Amino acid sequence: MGEFFQWLGVIALATVKVLPALGLAIAQNMRPWEIFFTIAIGAMIGVTFFTLFGLRIRKWRKQRRMRLGIHKPLNYRKARKWKRLWMRFGLPGVALITPPMISPPVGALIAVVFERSKTRILIYMAVSILLWSALFAVVGNQFLDWVHGPVEKVIPDTLDPDLRK
Repeated sequence: MGEFFQWLGVIALATVKVLPALGLAIAQNMRPWEIFFTIAIGAMIGVTFFTLFGLRIRKWRKQRRMRLGIHKPLNYRKARKWKRLWMRFGLPGVALITPPMISPPVGALIAVVFERSKTRILIYMAVSILLWSALFAVVGNQFLDWVHGPVEKVIPDTLDPDLRK
């Protein structure tokens, strides 16, 4: 049952940020296939939710702010940055940099604002997330081997002979 909660924690964290989820998976000594599946599932949950409901959430938030009388000006610097990113790289570029550099919800919202086809957004994001998840699983496995490798070399006599096989 404890392993299930480990998986659930990594999935929940991956819905909002992928790299901290990778760190959590590595800290929990997950196997590469576990890292791959938990990060991929979590990131896809975040992308799917914000792709399907992103514009509704944005509209609801704007109406709520108007109803409460909050008139905060739009941050044009951030808006220009995201627009420049979209104009330069398009959907493939945004999908490619979403998992490691920006969070899945933010990447999905950027894509929803500039792209009309939700199916296209989900396909590009899914391919990107699967590629990055595979890379993260391999890197996580190599990191665990690197961390645990020196311990066996420094103190080889204290290890059980059956474990050294």
